[in-house]
Amino acid sequence: MENRIRREDAQTFVQAGSWVLDFNDNILHWSDGVFRIFEISSVDFGASYEAFLDLVHPDDRAMVDTAFTDSIKNHTAYAIEHRLLFSDERVKYVIEIGDTTYDDQGKPLRTIGTIQDITAFKKAEEALLQSEEKFRTLADFTYDWEYWIDPNGNNIYTSPSSERITGYHPQEFQQNPDLIMSLIHPEDRVKVDQHFQEHFTKNEALAMEFRIRTRAGEERWIDHVCQPVYGVEGQWMGRRASNRDVTKRKRHEQLLGKLNQVSVAIANLRSPEEIFSIVGQELKKAGFS
Repeated sequence: MENRIRREDAQTFVQAGSWVLDFNDNILHWSDGVFRIFEISSVDFGASYEAFLDLVHPDDRAMVDTAFTDSIKNHTAYAIEHRLLFSDERVKYVIEIGDTTYDDQGKPLRTIGTIQDITAFKKAEEALLQSEEKFRTLADFTYDWEYWIDPNGNNIYTSPSSERITGYHPQEFQQNPDLIMSLIHPEDRVKVDQHFQEHFTKNEALAMEFRIRTRAGEERWIDHVCQPVYGVEGQWMGRRASNRDVTKRKRHEQLLGKLNQVSVAIANLRSPEEIFSIVGQELKKAGFS
């Protein structure tokens, strides 16, 4: 009696129950835990396999029945996850495990099984998936090239915009942690390497500008900002970075600088032809034709 009480208490704690299906009289015996999961009394329950199927979600009944009958036919245990549908349209998720014993002729005698309510777990799982989907939607559709480096230096996320800016697919950055440094313009690698070393030791946002060479060999200017990432419990999870292509802005700045130099020299020029020639040359150097 004491053992039975302890067993019922344990089943209540884990929202589980046990059951036995007797094939001789087709009677299904449920523990109190099963009745709690199905939210039905022993008086209202038909205590048969068919009565059990009636309580299973209509969309899952064929799957549940097939899993059970196949296990009998193949003399194997079975485990299946399915739903229960209640009269008020509520749905519960359960996982069911059963094993059958047979007589000497291979005829099934009884199936002993357990059932556990995993609804809370499924809801938490769905909430996590929705959260991940929102994050990925937000991150994947950002215009800038975003990435996340974990504490071990692994690239665990790179946004699709990386391909537009660098010519390289996100998976290429995740598979090759050194790809980022290989893109840095040779004249900028020392300062970028120093920055990457610092961003794992400083608990603050850092910013800098540098140049890269794209897959096609084009030179592009990048406005880079990175900051530490922390989990909900305060654990450090690496750094996230945002890289914006500012090549057009830099070219305009360079052009303005050149035009300022030209304006200083204009006073010493004697003909309009010389002025237009110098301006044209500087425009071409700055990438304008």
